[in-house]
Amino acid sequence: MCSTGNILNIYAVKLCLTPGVLKKAEELLRLLELKTASGCSLAISEACRAVICLDLAAASLGVRCEKAGAIKLSGVKKPVYLCSYHVVKKLLGLNEQLHVKDLCVRLDVEEAASLASQLVDSFLAEKPSDSHHPMYPTVAVLAACRHLKLRVDKRNLVEMSGLKRSAFDSLFAEFGKILERVAPPGNRMAKKRTHVLADVIQNSIKASQKTMAAEKQDESESGLEPPEDYNDWKKRILLQASSGHQPL
Repeated sequence: MCSTGNILNIYAVKLCLTPGVLKKAEELLRLLELKTASGCSLAISEACRAVICLDLAAASLGVRCEKAGAIKLSGVKKPVYLCSYHVVKKLLGLNEQLHVKDLCVRLDVEEAASLASQLVDSFLAEKPSDSHHPMYPTVAVLAACRHLKLRVDKRNLVEMSGLKRSAFDSLFAEFGKILERVAPPGNRMAKKRTHVLADVIQNSIKASQKTMAAEKQDESESGLEPPEDYNDWKKRILLQASSGHQPL
């Protein structure tokens, strides 16, 4: 039977990870063994622990780890792997708080940041809990994007949340109730109408500019002088009147 160290080496090769990642994974695995020996329960196999430590090591060093391959090597289904991944990450103290604003920037939906932040604050005010958990910003961003009709990958958000799909959907439903209070449908329609009106005005300005350009081009080609500006005409008439000349 292979030792944990050998398993790490074998899996690192299969996942095409560098020696640096392997060394970091060995450190994480030793720390994880100390944590679980001191009373922290973790009901996953040694193989799964090894893969997760490799995955975490790669992430901490900015090295890409092929997620599908890691899940296959772990011997567990994807929801179980993702849930275990976040549990191990928390046990090892590697959790970095996921902020709504940063998440929106990463997903290119900055317009949803303000509403998503409101949703998180409202939810935590009603049900105080671990505000550092990534499930709150991920669910809030999805709810805000759905409300504002912005496209975002739900599967990606579910993975980042550390929740199973059913738990994510359940939390999403709770955020939906808050959303009805924080941003009712009327607000969304008002914003939509504002955008439509702005587009109409912009299109009208562009059309007017094109028409003026076309008229100037026609005058230039026909050899006719362009009509005199009203203010210039008025000024000329007043000057002629003051000098005693008959206006033309």
